[in-house]
Amino acid sequence: MAESAGADLDKVEREDEAVVEAVQRGLRSRHYTRGRYSPTREQGVHHFHRLLSQFLD
Repeated sequence: MAESAGADLDKVEREDEAVVEAVQRGLRSRHYTRGRYSPTREQGVHHFHRLLSQFLD
């Protein structure tokens, strides 16, 4: 069972690798401009940063 779980994780990581690399290329593009968080698409990131900020204060 543990081998199967490890194999599944490896498969998911390989599947995600191309997407993650494409995102990084996009972020380095001269056409990308930073902006605020998207309130509809990045709620988790915003929430995490708020928690982190509260913790550090």
